[in-house]
Amino acid sequence: MDRVLEALETLLDKKPFERITMIELAQRSGTDTSSIYARFKDKNTRVLGVHARLQERAFPCLEKLAGMQRLAEQAPQGSSIIGDTGSGSGSGYVSS
Repeated sequence: MDRVLEALETLLDKKPFERITMIELAQRSGTDTSSIYARFKDKNTRVLGVHARLQERAFPCLEKLAGMQRLAEQAPQGSSIIGDTGSGSGSGYVSS
């Protein structure tokens, strides 16, 4: 299943979903079309599978950004967040 979703993701980078054929997807993934049909109810289910994979990769990044935003909101007025600079202070804040 991962090979099929990886292949679909690659193909989606090259052309619109509507133009991707089952044969092309099968060839790209090294899977028989019958195996793809057995695992995915329809074309939309395949897209949902790719969407779920992208979400899994994006959420950790979004959570990190949300944490940075919370830190920025808590920073003293006139400071900016630049992360730990290795200076030993450990605060992560730099006064402007």
